[in-house]
Order: sequence, then C-alpha cells, then structure tokens
Amino acid sequence: MSQKILVVEDELFMLRLIQHTLSKAGYELIEARTSEEARAAIEHQKPSIVVRDSKFRESTLHPVLDGLQNHGKAPPIPMICMSNEPPTGDQNDGEVTFTKPFSPMKLIAEVRRLSANATTPAGGNL
Repeated sequence: MSQKILVVEDELFMLRLIQHTLSKAGYELIEARTSEEARAAIEHQKPSIVVRDSKFRESTLHPVLDGLQNHGKAPPIPMICMSNEPPTGDQNDGEVTFTKPFSPMKLIAEVRRLSANATTPAGGNL
C-alpha cells in the first residue's frame, strides 16, 4: 500500500504539478484547496506527509495535528512547505521549505526521506 500525501494548494496548476510528480513516484494523494479541506483530510484520512503552500500557515493546520498527536491517534506528520519566497530561517524545525519553481526530483527525494523517517522529521531548506 502506498503512503498517503496531503497536498494543500489553492493554485490549480501547482496542485496538478505536485500531484503529477508524486503520483508518478507511486504515492497516493489527497487534495485540499482550502484550510478547512486540509483539516478534514488530516482528521479523517490520516496522511503520512503534508505538502502545503506557504499561504496555508502552520497555525491553521497544527491545532488539528497537535490534537491527533496528543490523543495518541497519530505520530507527528512531517510537512513540506512550497513557497514563492526563499526561506527566512524562521520555519518550524520539522518542516522543509522548497522555493517555487521546485525540482521534481528533489521533491520526490525529500518525500522518500521523510517517508523513511515518518516519526522523526528533520528540518531544512531546498
């Protein structure tokens, strides 16, 4: 069974590009175009990794993630942030930031790395 990856992106072109990249690599994808859809997907579909656009702030998703983790329903979920701006260094320690346009091969490599270490994400910038 392939791992589920939640892609939170409101721009259709970018959403399709990320979906194409990751589905070709064999991942099962969950699509969310709003914070509300993302929260519902996290609660009900339990993704292994979240790939989110930078405009979907962690503050809108972390209450759901924290609630699941505090109630023993899920381990920490690694996040990858897709941004139009270079990283500022103030992102979450467990989050990796990719600057758009991104390298599909680097995204796949990072997803594989996070998949192998799903309970201990590492931060960084690509």
